[in-house]
Amino acid sequence: MAGPNNGSVLTAIFEGSLKDAVVTRAAGEALGRLCGNAELATLNKHAAAADPRRDAAVRGLGHCKRVESAKQLATTLAAAPDDDAAEKAASALGLVGSSWAWKALGPSAEATERAVREIAARALVAALPRRGGVARARVAKAM
Repeated sequence: MAGPNNGSVLTAIFEGSLKDAVVTRAAGEALGRLCGNAELATLNKHAAAADPRRDAAVRGLGHCKRVESAKQLATTLAAAPDDDAAEKAASALGLVGSSWAWKALGPSAEATERAVREIAARALVAALPRRGGVARARVAKAM
């Protein structure tokens, strides 16, 4: 079980680890798995287009099974400046909406699951005709 300081430690690692992309990504994913309000705020803050931690934040949001995370990812996909950013946002939307991950959370998460999966599906369907090549394939796979 997560302790009260785990998020703070991970946030410090995430925000201080630009020299090592693997560490940054791992910290972002761990923040997403914790997915408390503070962790979600950190990931949302770094999901901005010009942020150097953007890719790790987007990936972390994919692990956060909350409506707010799905909305941020949908916005990120819609505003993706290029196919690489679109691929990463689509992949994270596929992750946040993944049925197998939701099954592990059990019946108590059904209402949230429906809302999150609907947001993810709408964003992916809207993105499909706007993307080509590899990005389009990633969007299709995420659906």
